[in-house]
Parts: sequence; C-alpha cells; structure tokens
Amino acid sequence: MRVRDSMRGRGHGRERRSLGRPDGRLVAWAVTHIEPGGGLSGLSCPSPSLCVGVAGGVLVSRRPTGGPHAWKRFGIGASRGGFGLHVACASARLCAIVDGRGDAFSSANPAGGASSWTGAHIDGSNNIVGLACPSVSLCVAVDLLGNAIIGSRVPTRAQLKTALLEQLAPLGKTATISALIRNGGYSFSFTAPVAGRLTISWYQVPKRSRLGRSILVARVTKRFSRAGAVKIKLRLTRIGQQLLKTTKHLKLTATGRFTPAGRSTVHGARTLTLHG
Repeated sequence: MRVRDSMRGRGHGRERRSLGRPDGRLVAWAVTHIEPGGGLSGLSCPSPSLCVGVAGGVLVSRRPTGGPHAWKRFGIGASRGGFGLHVACASARLCAIVDGRGDAFSSANPAGGASSWTGAHIDGSNNIVGLACPSVSLCVAVDLLGNAIIGSRVPTRAQLKTALLEQLAPLGKTATISALIRNGGYSFSFTAPVAGRLTISWYQVPKRSRLGRSILVARVTKRFSRAGAVKIKLRLTRIGQQLLKTTKHLKLTATGRFTPAGRSTVHGARTLTLHG
C-alpha cells in the first residue's frame, strides 16, 4: 500500500496515515507507541476487543484503539529475558506464545496477567521462529532446524483422571490370579492422553495388619514421550507373588499417578478383586 498523506509524530504521540488500497479506497491508520523499550516482535488480534503482542514480555489490550494507556505489560517465563517471541491467538479463549529457547506458553485468558499463562519446554534449545494457531485445538510452531512442533488441546485434570481410572482395573484372561503368577504380572496397553509419566500400583490393604501398612503387590512406571497407546507390564513384587499363591480371591486397591509434561500430577484410585 502507498502512503497518500500523513500527520507525522514520534514518541508517545500518535501518527495518523491514510494508506491507499488496491481498490482505490483509503484506510486510516493510527500509530500508537505502546512499548517504551521497543522491540515488538509479534501481534495477534483474535477479535476487535483483544490484541496480544510480544516484546520480551506480553502486551495485552482489550481496547486496542484506546491509546498507550489501554495496553498493559507483564512477563511470563523465559520471556522476562527479552528473547524474540512469536504469538498466535485462535480466539479470545486461546493464545499461544513461543520464544527463542524452545519454550511455549498458552492461556485461555490472555489478558488475565502472568498467572493465567502456563508454560512447557517443547523444542530443546532450538530457536522457534514461527507460530500459527488455526483453531483452539491446534497450534503449529517451526524452528530454524526445519522442525514443525505440533501442539494440541491439553485435556483438563478431570479428563485426565477419568482416562486414568478407566485403565486401572485389569481385564481379560490374563487378569486371573493363575495368569498373573504364570506371567509374573499383567501386560496391557495403556493409552496416554498426552506426554507424561505414569505410575500404577496394586496394594493389599488388610483390615488388620500387624505391620500397620499396605502390601505392594505390583507396580509399573512408564514415561510417554507423546500421546498414544503403549504396551506396559505391571510386574508382581516378590511378596505379591507369594500372596497370590495362597488365595483364590484377592481384593486390592489400584492407585494411579499421571504427571503430564509441565503440569501437576493427577491421582486416581479404585478397588478391584482378582479371581483364580
């Protein structure tokens, strides 16, 4: 577009320009100085009432046309260090930011301040140079090494707990006491909703225990590098094998812990009964 005329101004003032469009009509632009330190590296406006910019920190405005005072600035994670940042907002309910350290940050309330943003390390120490979020369930970043990093919508804690509880109880012929003894444990396919670390444990909790503690019967720990199904084996402990050999029915408590990458651990527990 070609500049037709301008009212020049610098500093904290405004500069209004009329720019020529290909169809010959004019569009008025108002230049507002919103970052005293300069270095703005990206901006995304998912609606007329929300713009999110990056300049070593985050700049947010619910009134982008309201002048310099309509913008507020705060830092998030590595962005405090002034590294180059990129921002993309699919809607007012999802914005994402990436930096030059391989970090990504996202928020369902972009104007809510630093506490409303969560971060994760997604690409080693590589310099991420681009980001696009075409929907609230998908963001794609690219780095200087030619990698594309795909970000999908993160399940809620309630959804993670439901997925965990559904997979704690053993199923099928390999879940009988005789099969567990013969195989040294229980093999099954666990589907992780996201990347993270899983621990499943089976305990016997006696009504009366001279030692006053539960007995660990079996356990498995597995790290998932990405979402998906992986075959794992819940291995019997030595005392667990001995316990199963002395009974035809055994009531256990199955506990699960799943720690998504960059998030707090989700816990779940349920009772189960093994039969011969």
